[in-house]
Amino acid sequence: MNSNKTILILPVILGIFFISGCGSEDMMPIHSFTSDSYTVDILTPDGTLKSGDNSVSIRVLSRDASVEVSGAELMFSMPAMGNMPYMEMQTIFTETQQTGELNGKLNFPMGGSWTGHFQLFAGEDPISATFSIRVDY
Repeated sequence: MNSNKTILILPVILGIFFISGCGSEDMMPIHSFTSDSYTVDILTPDGTLKSGDNSVSIRVLSRDASVEVSGAELMFSMPAMGNMPYMEMQTIFTETQQTGELNGKLNFPMGGSWTGHFQLFAGEDPISATFSIRVDY
């Protein structure tokens, strides 16, 4: 094999390794919970949230394959403190090609203690969870 072919093939091989390593399986949970029917993981690339933009994935594992997830809502709030007003932010999740996975973006205006409000729309009854989370500055 001559060096020109090697130079052309190497980027393709590296690209395949890079793409295969970018799914939610490489992300780390910031919060997980289980109901009677589902296990839900809320994931970020490094398992943390920070002020500014954050990529977030939601992975849903269902115990009943016939029930489809129709969407998810994730809202974060921080109570008013002193001169700082109440803050709230929400994200819309889009489905990925991978079944049971939703992706979205969060943009926290500041770090601190936030309360997450999660709702999963699947089957007849939505599933809700509320949790506290630390957002780094």
